Amino acid sequence: MNTPKLDKLNLDILELLENDCNLTYQEIATRLNKNIWTIRERIENLKRKGIIQGCHAKINYNMINLKCKTYLFFNIPPNRIDEFINFAKNEQMIKKLTIISGERRFIAEIVGENCSKVREYIKDNFVKYEIYDTLLEIVLEEPIG
Repeated sequence: MNTPKLDKLNLDILELLENDCNLTYQEIATRLNKNIWTIRERIENLKRKGIIQGCHAKINYNMINLKCKTYLFFNIPPNRIDEFINFAKNEQMIKKLTIISGERRFIAEIVGENCSKVREYIKDNFVKYEIYDTLLEIVLEEPIG
């Protein structure tokens, strides 16, 4: 698959949307000093190419009584990976699952009312997938993002 070439305008549009995906075509056009129809065409083209794949709300979990945000780093046997991914897709407490390089290949972002409940949730639900080499880290603050 060929990587699409993006010019400065496309990159500027992506940067604006990455910071605030609720911006209207008009707001983006005004900020970039471009015609609204040019911006609309560019954004629709970025969507068609699969570069823009959606818009997600940034949620303040504390405001909805989810006081504990954690990252669980772990490994899983290769024969359990697909089964685990299917499980994770349907779980409300798992907000994101990332596969990375390194010693611990998986990172699950998990939120809950408190850290004890998150820990219990992991013990009750993850163990059956034979996860190993685990490390649970609690988010203290997120100064960027």
